Amino acid sequence: MDMPFKMKVSLLAIITNLLILGFYLLGTNNLATDQAVEEAEIINLVIQNLITCGVIFAVLMIIVAAINHKDALQGDDERDRLIGLYGDQAGYFGLTLIMALLLIWWWGGSLSTKPFAIASVTDSVNFIHFLFIGFLISDCAKSIRQIWLYHRGC
Repeated sequence: MDMPFKMKVSLLAIITNLLILGFYLLGTNNLATDQAVEEAEIINLVIQNLITCGVIFAVLMIIVAAINHKDALQGDDERDRLIGLYGDQAGYFGLTLIMALLLIWWWGGSLSTKPFAIASVTDSVNFIHFLFIGFLISDCAKSIRQIWLYHRGC
């Protein structure tokens, strides 16, 4: 079965978001092993991951658009817009759910039981850390819902 162009774009978005999330969590894990973590190091890590994976995503999109140049030139029809809205709905729900779970987990336990938290920085930096993770996971949920709807033929 030949995948539609929009389905390929969603698949690339999932791959890119998982790469960003993986590199970011590995980087924060490496930072957490040090005794003192400065806030600038975390911000630098976020910027490095976003730029690197953004360039990778752009190159992959150019390759996919070059292969499917006819599909890439077509505009969105009503079906594509509706699938995009359903994907946005799943993404917003995912962001709300992930943020609620991370914040409940954050306020409910000690630092030793928070593997996603960075113990040596302020709460505001940890909140930004959680927000970044939530955005990446919610964008993956959005793309997964779009792929599912395209595959289903909606």
